[in-house]
Amino acid sequence: MKSRFGIRRIAAMLLGGALFVLVARAPAFAPLRARIAAGLTPVIIVLDRATDRLARWFDRGAGKRLGDLEHERVELLAEISRREELVRENETLREALSLRASGEAGVLPATVIGFIREGRDEYLVLDRGTADGIGVGDLVISKERALGGAVAEVSAHAAKALLSSSGAHDIEVLFAGKNIAAIARGNNNREFAIDLVPQDAAIQAGDLIVASPRATGGRRSLLLAEVREVRPAEHEVFKTVRATHLFDPTENDVLVLLAPE
Repeated sequence: MKSRFGIRRIAAMLLGGALFVLVARAPAFAPLRARIAAGLTPVIIVLDRATDRLARWFDRGAGKRLGDLEHERVELLAEISRREELVRENETLREALSLRASGEAGVLPATVIGFIREGRDEYLVLDRGTADGIGVGDLVISKERALGGAVAEVSAHAAKALLSSSGAHDIEVLFAGKNIAAIARGNNNREFAIDLVPQDAAIQAGDLIVASPRATGGRRSLLLAEVREVRPAEHEVFKTVRATHLFDPTENDVLVLLAPE
């Protein structure tokens, strides 16, 4: 019984296939094929238009979603930047308070708004001036208390500070923890040549250099540089010593140590 049913189904399928081929190929059925095509063409056109509209709708929806995501991303980045700025400001203010507590007469947070090179001299431009109490000779330091330089020019709302590592600028220094005095000669690009270091001085790379109190208005322990290179100079009394300025002029936030009134 099952075998007969299977044979009938196969026969029906073969007959249907043959009929389809006949309709599709035989010239006698050409008018029928034309009527079928004519009837299906409007349906195909409608489906094609509907597909286009659907695709445009999805594109608009995707574009809007992408726009919303980009807007959210920009807002998030702005919020992260704002919070990082608040953290930096808080660190600067805490250091200013710490310096005041340790006896510093006046400490003013400031922001670096420019860098200027004039000949061999390098300057930072600060957003504070005489209206804030800044005067010529006030010292500029980092949050880590590394000496950056001194105010050379000042207006009501801005100041120009000469970097200690500027070319042809000299400053008296001491090697931290050693009874050795020397002269740090600026060589630009955060570099010092340390002069007058005796050949027998126990100096090595990594040693710290502080500004002499005579160069900082009596202030002690203001870091200036770290020794980078030490080598003996033949037929010379003094060693050749190179050091890196510990103050980073690319930092935005600094502190100004006001001269005592």
